[in-house]
Amino acid sequence: MTWRQTDMMFMGNYEVIGNSAKNILNQYTQKYGDIGIRTWSVDKKNNLKSFNELTGSYEIFTPKEFAAKYELDYYSNKYSIEASISGYLVEIIGVFNPETNLLNFDTLDYVPFFEVPKLAVEESKDMEKWSEVKLPEPLPKEYQWPQELKIELEAELRESTFYRVKKETIEPNYSVEGRWLWSPTINIADANTMYEFLDGTRYTYYCGPNCDWYSLEISDAIPGTDVYNYENDTLTIDGVAQAVTFECDGGKINFGNWNLWKLGSDCE
Repeated sequence: MTWRQTDMMFMGNYEVIGNSAKNILNQYTQKYGDIGIRTWSVDKKNNLKSFNELTGSYEIFTPKEFAAKYELDYYSNKYSIEASISGYLVEIIGVFNPETNLLNFDTLDYVPFFEVPKLAVEESKDMEKWSEVKLPEPLPKEYQWPQELKIELEAELRESTFYRVKKETIEPNYSVEGRWLWSPTINIADANTMYEFLDGTRYTYYCGPNCDWYSLEISDAIPGTDVYNYENDTLTIDGVAQAVTFECDGGKINFGNWNLWKLGSDCE
């Protein structure tokens, strides 16, 4: 989506910041400083983590748990939004007004625009057989929320003619690129191997319990790599082809008798 103010437009990622791990960590730094015995960071699951040298493992807390532990303010302002804009060095924080449907950034109001999904208008005489109606003009690419989207038809009014608007389904285009965990059991918590698919080369990493998979770099991979290619739901590794099925919105790959879980996914 985009936010527009006259001839200005912000495009980027937006997130609620009221109870985010980043906001909680900023509070912690302001209260205790950023130099000390423990160093905390935000992981990809929006939790706070730190390596505990006494136990030899990572401690991980949700923002709410972390705020309670260090007596920080935990609140949820669902109308506070932070924009991450490409090429913009300063954080842009605004407040959305649900009554006016405007987002205020730095004393300026912005109007939300959404991309129009791919739609098809169909007609039928018996509501069983449907045929697509050709529109006189192409649909707009976007619309201003919360205003309605209008579609004009050049059709003669006839008896027993019904019309419907159908949203065309776009098949997801998943990729094997990235880091994937393998577990010897059906529990991802028992994972001891990670495969990284990167530009046609597969790297392999081994790590024990309580491993911080995010901290591993290519230099930590075992010697030797594999060549792979993914095309038409088939993953070929060193000449051996396997049919794969993506599950859990692309967060899990099913190979038939074993699985890979994408690093950072919540799939089971």
